[in-house]
Amino acid sequence: MNSYIADNAFNGCEHLTKVTLHTKYQNIGASAFLDTRISEIILPATVTNIGANAFASKYQLLKDVVFKSMNPPTMGATIFGTGANGQNLIDDDKIELTHPQHDPVA
Repeated sequence: MNSYIADNAFNGCEHLTKVTLHTKYQNIGASAFLDTRISEIILPATVTNIGANAFASKYQLLKDVVFKSMNPPTMGATIFGTGANGQNLIDDDKIELTHPQHDPVA
């Protein structure tokens, strides 16, 4: 069974600060978590596709993204969003992409 989080499912839910998805989810729709206050995302190995602007937010609080898969999912254009002039809304230096078995070297 292909379980997914629909497009715009949590769009504008400003009280949402952390996302840890259950292993039943395989797809995250476009703009699913748009304009939330998420600072941490933990994605199980079962997630294989993330839609465009899924985690874009005007609040720019995202700091940690953890993939529990050896291979990151297929990602839509600008899953973290871009501004009106095409600039990144999230500073790449503030996001640390990690995998539980491949932690960054200190």
